Amino acid sequence: MAAARPLSQSSRTLIARRLLPSDRGIVRQWLSDPSLQRAMEDERMTKAEIERRIRHYERSDPFADEWGSYLLEMGLEPVGMIHFMWINWTSRNAEVDTFIGPQKFRDSLSTLGFRIFLKAAEIAFDQFGLNKVYAFVYGSNLRTLQAHKRLMTLEARLKNYVKREDGYEDAYVFGMLAHEYRESMRARNIRA
Repeated sequence: MAAARPLSQSSRTLIARRLLPSDRGIVRQWLSDPSLQRAMEDERMTKAEIERRIRHYERSDPFADEWGSYLLEMGLEPVGMIHFMWINWTSRNAEVDTFIGPQKFRDSLSTLGFRIFLKAAEIAFDQFGLNKVYAFVYGSNLRTLQAHKRLMTLEARLKNYVKREDGYEDAYVFGMLAHEYRESMRARNIRA
């Protein structure tokens, strides 16, 4: 009998679930990665800040404190996170951050990044009933910047938004409305 081949990324289901205490090690490893920190944060996080962030992710409840964090798994392997911030239930909008954890998956950003974005949009629009999500992307994060330009509407460029060791960096604000997401899914005939 031939050995079963591992499923490809495109054929494996992407599951979003709340963080568990058993996830702390992998999330700590991801958040300690300097390249991931530069893509996500204004400045480098200390170990104490990483621990606070992990506790915050674990305790977040989108219906109680306007924050929601979800670990993403493909098969049983953790591959990334979705984090909703500043959920405004009156205006039905939220900021969303997504990231791919393991370096081996970051190299395949076009496939997995697209699927993570679809999962974030599915949660925001289909589960939360939001009208809009928005995201900030730093100019040095070129692959993510290009992906957001394909998936969302560029709403603003904030020049010299964040100070880095090598000067200032721009940030870009992208947005997507619920009806744009649904139209895009119909046009692509995709279900997240």
